[in-house]
Amino acid sequence: MTTPPLRIGNQEREASCDALDAHLQAGRLDADEYGERYAQAVVARTRDELDVLFLDLPAPHPAAPDPVSLTKTLPPQPRDWQRYLPASAIGRVAAALVLVAAVSVLVPIAAAGAIVWFVLIPMLTGRGCHGRRRHRNCSAASR
Repeated sequence: MTTPPLRIGNQEREASCDALDAHLQAGRLDADEYGERYAQAVVARTRDELDVLFLDLPAPHPAAPDPVSLTKTLPPQPRDWQRYLPASAIGRVAAALVLVAAVSVLVPIAAAGAIVWFVLIPMLTGRGCHGRRRHRNCSAASR
């Protein structure tokens, strides 16, 4: 079972183009051949496609990066919700205080609104007994 070809990134393509520049300056490549190889290096997707460009050329060749070092250089990616947290401890405490203040203000406002909407307005409009006008027939429990 063969392993799939190793994909490359912009860093490897740039290193290949720099090596081709050195070979052009040394006179190992003429302008036409340099242009063809440079174009192939720019559109290369795998390590094998780059290696073919340097089979008949001496050093300098672009060095293959160590796959282990590539994974170590990437910073850990935060989860989606962690992007919105402040970075410092003081910022996190301030954010928590703002949240507590907002909840402590909004809960009483919502409770007062519910009392006005469901208690005071029905009393002032004379509606009782499940939204109907009050009649003498309403039971004492609903008054």
